[in-house]
Amino acid sequence: EETLCFLPDVDGKILLDKDSLDALFVKTGAILIGPGMGENDRLFDIIEYIKDNFAGTLVLDADALNAVAGRTRMLREHKGGLILTPHMGEFARLTQGMFSDPFVSVGDKVRALAEDVHAVVAAKSATTVISDGNGVYLNVTGTPALAKGGSGDILAGMVLSLLAVTIRWRLRCARAIISVSAPRWPKSCTAPKACWPNISSLKSKLFLNGNNGQNKSDGCFVAFSFNNFRQSRAR
Repeated sequence: EETLCFLPDVDGKILLDKDSLDALFVKTGAILIGPGMGENDRLFDIIEYIKDNFAGTLVLDADALNAVAGRTRMLREHKGGLILTPHMGEFARLTQGMFSDPFVSVGDKVRALAEDVHAVVAAKSATTVISDGNGVYLNVTGTPALAKGGSGDILAGMVLSLLAVTIRWRLRCARAIISVSAPRWPKSCTAPKACWPNISSLKSKLFLNGNNGQNKSDGCFVAFSFNNFRQSRAR
């Protein structure tokens, strides 16, 4: 079983290789793209190809969100499920020009974006606002520790892992987002690696009676910068 699957790249920048992506689509149920990727002129085209051809669930975070900012309409049509996990700065870039009324609430903005692109959106802040275009959910349990760089990458990775469990995709999205954003993380989690003990303690709760005992994995894939991976391994 593969734990890492590298796509063709040049100087750490992933290339749009349709054959490699098509082969990946067959063996995975969820894809996360964005964390640690940096700027990549090909990233928009990669996202467009994946969302048009991948039947699983696509999670966009970090640099993938920046790549589609200003061109968010391209997300309206997608073959599979879609989840966006922006922090408030990324959310503002995604929705620039969408709202003429300066008094529209954050909840209404998140719901409007989710409805517009047919996705689940989790706008991360001290209060995280989550919507699937219908209801709006608020998570008020965040701490200043979660403002640390890399915390959002952990959230996106946890969402991806839960999406690999065999459940209907809408239930997957809602359950994944709400479950992993719900814990009251201690302020001692001042770096992403310090959160792992708290994540570990959640495993039995996340999978208890949630999918009728069917915990079969569909597989998942994370697209990220090879340079970033190489540097992290060198530390």
